[in-house]
Amino acid sequence: MSRSSSFVASWAVRFRRFLARRGFSRFALKQYLIVARAFLRHLEARGVDPTAAQPSHIRSFLKRELVRYRHRQRREPRDLVDWRSHYTAPIHQLFRCAQGAWPPPSDLDRRLAGFVVHLRRKRFSRSAVINYRIVARRFLSFLEGGAVAVERVCPADVAAFVADERGCYRRRHGREPKRFVIWRCSLTGSVHELLRWVQGCWPPPPMHSWYERFRAHMTKTSPDRMTRGHYVFTVGKFLEFLEAQRISAEAVEPSHVEAYRRIKLAEYRRRHGRPPKDLGQFRRETTVPIHRLLRLVHGQWPPPSPPHPELDQLRVALVPMRYRPSSRERVESVARHFLDHLRAAGIPLERVRPADLDAYLRRDLRQCCRRYGHPPRRLEAWRCKHTRPLQALLRMAQGCWPPPPPAPTTPIARFGHELHEGFRRWMIETRGLSELTFIKDWGTAAYLLEWLDERASAKGLGRLTPTDLDAFIAWRTPHLRRATRAGVCQGLRSFLRYLHGAGFIERDLARCVTSPPQYWNASIPSSFTDAQVKAMLATTRQDRRPHGKRDYAILLLLATYGLRAGEITRVRLEDIDWRGERLRITQSKTGRSVELPLMSPVGEAILKYLRHGRPESEHRQVFLRHRAPYSPFDRGSCLSSIVHRRLRATGLPFSGRHGAHAFRYARAVSLLRASVPLKSISDLLGHSSAASTEVYLKLATDDLREVGLELPAEVTP
Repeated sequence: MSRSSSFVASWAVRFRRFLARRGFSRFALKQYLIVARAFLRHLEARGVDPTAAQPSHIRSFLKRELVRYRHRQRREPRDLVDWRSHYTAPIHQLFRCAQGAWPPPSDLDRRLAGFVVHLRRKRFSRSAVINYRIVARRFLSFLEGGAVAVERVCPADVAAFVADERGCYRRRHGREPKRFVIWRCSLTGSVHELLRWVQGCWPPPPMHSWYERFRAHMTKTSPDRMTRGHYVFTVGKFLEFLEAQRISAEAVEPSHVEAYRRIKLAEYRRRHGRPPKDLGQFRRETTVPIHRLLRLVHGQWPPPSPPHPELDQLRVALVPMRYRPSSRERVESVARHFLDHLRAAGIPLERVRPADLDAYLRRDLRQCCRRYGHPPRRLEAWRCKHTRPLQALLRMAQGCWPPPPPAPTTPIARFGHELHEGFRRWMIETRGLSELTFIKDWGTAAYLLEWLDERASAKGLGRLTPTDLDAFIAWRTPHLRRATRAGVCQGLRSFLRYLHGAGFIERDLARCVTSPPQYWNASIPSSFTDAQVKAMLATTRQDRRPHGKRDYAILLLLATYGLRAGEITRVRLEDIDWRGERLRITQSKTGRSVELPLMSPVGEAILKYLRHGRPESEHRQVFLRHRAPYSPFDRGSCLSSIVHRRLRATGLPFSGRHGAHAFRYARAVSLLRASVPLKSISDLLGHSSAASTEVYLKLATDDLREVGLELPAEVTP
């Protein structure tokens, strides 16, 4: 055997044993040995021992084999990467057998080894460590090709690496990555972690004095690490934008912030191929950190418009109302935007009309829709948030808001105004009815005047006929419930009696108005069960907040006395006689004052609310709203929301209408079951007739079952 054969054979035997110890298959052993013998002959021809071989020897061998392949096959390899791997995999294993490690450790390998240790200390998963190491090797190789030290890498170098990888992907696959954002993140995640490990911080912070000040400011004011990082990162990008535009932070204007936001939106669309799903959320994430920076720089942001004297007066007026600072800022912001709108439109604040306010709100709503991409989710809450501050501003400027309606100018309008005032005096002063009853009946009268149109005059009313009234009722009531239709007919009769008494019509047409048939006790009213009442009281009593004490006192009044909601809202401090243990109530329908015994639990609940829950106020009503400006309830229906909220807090099932009035039915049933006379119940509930109280008998179903007759045996199912 020649020397060359012994050289190749000895290394082939050693290589075969090396592969066998590592569990290579028989087929892999055969293929690896074929390539290894060819490479060993190549080294032998150059007098190089495998223990001293270098990567250059592998490159020269691959170059020779590629020339042979082209000469033999007369074409290029179909997959150059696969063809190359066919040779390099066995050769690398041969060098590991000969030299112990391959490729020979370099600065790149030593840096990669340290990076892997860093990833393991941060508890990255095994698969993540492998993927990060592969990408980091490609990035470091790219930097070596460009002679760029990793300690001096800038964002432009990372962008160039991503562009180079994108070109390689297009050449290899013949197309762009399907999900470009995810593909890009598979590269930048590893690169950014490597650069944070090498440079200590990535992306590199801008060399800007305001960046460090803002970072220190966020460290003091924001305990949340994620929020602090998001704000600092966003501000850093904004400062880079300002540096590129050569704009100092002190000279920033709102137009610069808007231009930056448009740039970020365009970047988002290019990166994701679509606009953000929630445009309002994207806008807030982009601009809120910038506004915080600019408030730190300028002291106030957005920059204030020219001063409004009315705004200073509003600030003074808000002080006794005890708004929180954040609420005062919101009220002032809404008022400032409205005053800016009035100044641009040339409308003095003293001459604002409801139509001007409605036009401003419509414009503001359109701007809100354009800004966030959708209307407010709770339109009524949005409207209240804007109208209440503006109404307070207008009341301060004009003394009264909404302003009284303008004086009637046409004869028909003047005649309608005279009818309104005369009918009001007749209802309240002559008949002694309440304001609410007048408002209800005047609503029907106003519909009649609208229906009469040109005939709504003294002569036209004088020519009214029963046929006209039937036609009006047919026009007004087809879509109403039976009870509502009966209410319309009752209001119409009241108005016709007034017209007859005032001499507008000669004949009393009220007798010609026939209500739809009302079947007495045709339906069962909604009421609370004893379990629901006890659960609501127990749940509300556990609420230690100020409005919890208020709600508990209100529910106890409803459950103990069965009062109407409006009677509770009108209770004043002087209506409670603490020494005499009496409670004076002004009944809603009759207007009479009645005195009730102040029960100990009710008195204790009211006293606890007055001492520990009721805000300081100049109002004399006992129960106030728990939010500034701590005003009394406008109407009794406001208590229904309190009752409904407390009922839901119990977790008990319920159905139907369950407002404050349901307590009256529940209290009436409990008194009936306690054998209290019907006349006494009527007096307690404020009914002028015992017949009005008989409706509550329908709820005492258990008592009715006890007196029911048994069916004969032959008809028992």
